[in-house]
Amino acid sequence: MSYICSRKNHDHNLKSGTSHVKGSVAYEALINKRKIVRKVEADVFGFPYIAIGQPIFDDNGIATGCVVFTEATDKQDLLLDLAENLHATMQQMLSITEIISDSSLKLEEVTKDLDMVTNNSMKSVEETGEILEFIQGISNKTNILGLNAAIEAARIGQDGGGFAVVAEEIRKLANTTKDYVVNANLVIGELKKIY
Repeated sequence: MSYICSRKNHDHNLKSGTSHVKGSVAYEALINKRKIVRKVEADVFGFPYIAIGQPIFDDNGIATGCVVFTEATDKQDLLLDLAENLHATMQQMLSITEIISDSSLKLEEVTKDLDMVTNNSMKSVEETGEILEFIQGISNKTNILGLNAAIEAARIGQDGGGFAVVAEEIRKLANTTKDYVVNANLVIGELKKIY
């Protein structure tokens, strides 16, 4: 058997007269007495390759040798591994993108819910402001009523003394209510700034 290696780093370490190596294309072509084309893994000669083996027959039809052409595929295998790694990385990125997309949708839902809560809170603040305006109106009218009662008590004189005490209590209630309304309006003003 003659052997010529086209690449120094892919030498099969075969010399003329060397027995054929089991698992090689030459061995398989001689045993099966036909042309063999297949890939040979790295465990046979230390590197992967594709080979075409053609047995040579004498005049009696006996296989006396074999011609084998090989092409190393170690670089192709490396590229295939890189492509598979790239594919796996792209799949991971796709999964991460889907997670981000789902999170974004959930964040959008939470934002909408917060917006709705904020709008409802603002509406409640405005309604509270309207109620406080109503209470302020009652407080003002109560204060005027207390003032009128005090005037009437003074006009009556000594007989209006009890009436004067009631008038004073009505005015205190009106002033206290007015103070509460002022404080509540300050709080509502701060809430409106937040919303």
